[in-house]
Amino acid sequence: MDSLSRGLKWLVLTSVLVVSAAGCIGVSPEQQLANELGPDPGPYSRGPLHRAGFPCTNCHGDLWWQDHPTFELAGTVYKTPTDDSGSHGSQVIIEDAKGQKITAQTNAVGNFFLLQNGMSVGRGGGGGGNDGSTVITAGLTFPLRVSVKTGAVEQKMRGLIWRERSCANCHNKQLGAASNGRVFAAENSP
Repeated sequence: MDSLSRGLKWLVLTSVLVVSAAGCIGVSPEQQLANELGPDPGPYSRGPLHRAGFPCTNCHGDLWWQDHPTFELAGTVYKTPTDDSGSHGSQVIIEDAKGQKITAQTNAVGNFFLLQNGMSVGRGGGGGGNDGSTVITAGLTFPLRVSVKTGAVEQKMRGLIWRERSCANCHNKQLGAASNGRVFAAENSP
């Protein structure tokens, strides 16, 4: 076998190995979910007000490629189930399996998110409610009991949250088999 044939075989073998390895690396299922969100449709740049109603932890999780900060729990509260306006100043009351009680306050677009102690949102402050962030000293222990309070009206979630950290993965605009509808607390009609 001459050196040209040997060189050609090595080139072919190397190409096959590179293509095979690239097929194995690919995109993880978690990255695929984040990619499927597409570009941000809202008017806000990155920060506490962007992507209201989207599953926050698809991008803000603890995987190496995800955005910082990491959210322990996050979501959007709406004024009513059919209104696209977020509920500013609503309280999200969380109790975990160890009895840790947390009250988060929603920001101007209805977003809230829990951050572990030592994390910050970067822009817009952190830890104080106006931007939707609430700093917690210990991680959450599932299952969680949750209610939402707007003014004097409090809506308690009937079931427990067993593992999901993004409200929008179970609660979005389209009520149906894959969604319980939006998170809201609204005054009853007279």
